[in-house]
Parts: sequence; structure tokens; C-alpha cells
Amino acid sequence: MTIEEKLENFRNISLKTATEISSKDLSDFQAGQEKAFAEHQESAMRRRDQMIARETNECRIQSNKELVSEQLACRKKLSDAEEELTEELFALVKERLCEFRKTAGYTAYLQNALAQIMEYGAGGDIAVEIDETDKHLVPDLAKLTGNKAAFNLVKEKVPGGLRAIIPGKNIMIDRSFEQKLEELHESFRLEMKLNQTDKR
Repeated sequence: MTIEEKLENFRNISLKTATEISSKDLSDFQAGQEKAFAEHQESAMRRRDQMIARETNECRIQSNKELVSEQLACRKKLSDAEEELTEELFALVKERLCEFRKTAGYTAYLQNALAQIMEYGAGGDIAVEIDETDKHLVPDLAKLTGNKAAFNLVKEKVPGGLRAIIPGKNIMIDRSFEQKLEELHESFRLEMKLNQTDKR
């Protein structure tokens, strides 16, 4: 074999070997790249899922905060509206009481209350407090007691009705409209609160 043939043979073998080596390196490189890409893809999907879960949780928390805030605002509006309606209702009741005080039924109410007080006092000393706007009724009421009760004129926030003090029994009997209205007002508010609690 001549030198040229040997060189040609050597060149062919070298090329074949280099081709095989580069082909294997390329194949290993591609496999490495595919593995790295798969790992990167898996990591990216994991990060994406974590981010979605975090965002979803934050949205849920924010949504709950907004819902609670809205519920509180609605409850306040409802409470304010109920309070306003309650005050309007009791303003109307006061107007009706004023109208009632102009009727014969009011005089009958006072006479009936006074008769019960006299019966309870059993002949003892009785001091009756009556609103100063009802002073024109005092003479007839005093006759009803046989002039045995002392009448005192007082100024009430809610005029009407009367109160009696029986010192011998250490008792005060309150038949004033102010007291009755306060009791009714308190009872009405309590019932409203209980109804709100039941609805929750």
C-alpha cells in the first residue's frame, strides 16, 4: 500500500470516527437538552400551579373581606332604616296620645287609674303627680278621691297619665304615658333585635 493510499485510508477512518463521535455527542447533547427542557417545563408548571393556587386564595380572601364589608354596610343601612322607622312610629304614637288626651276616654282612663290607686292605698295618704297641662282635670279628680289625695303638677317629656306615691306603703304607682311609652319603646327595640338575631 502506497503512502497516498495509507493517507486516504487514515483520512477515511478519521472522518468515520469523528462522524461517529460527533453523532454520539450530538445525540447526548439533544438528550440532555430534552431532559433539561422537560425538567424546566415541569418546574414551570409547578410554579404556575402554585401561583394559581396563591392567587385564587388571595382572591377568595379579598372576596370574603369585600363580602363581609358589604354585609356590615347593609346591616348598618338596615339598622339605620329600622331606627328611623321606629322613631317615626313613636312620633306618630305621641301624636295619637296627644289626640287621645282631648277625648272623654282620657278622662275615663285617669279616673280608672285613680280609683285603682285609691283602692290600693286603702285610705292612707296619697300624693298624685299629674302633668301640668292636665291641671284643668284636677278638681274633678280630687272629688273622685274625696279630696283625700294631694295633687302636684309636674312637667313631663311625654305628657299624660299620672303617678301616685303611697308613703305608708313605700310604693310608687306609675300610670304616666311617659313610662308606658318608654316601656313600649324598649320592648319594641328588643323585639326588633331578637328578630334580627333569628334571621342571621
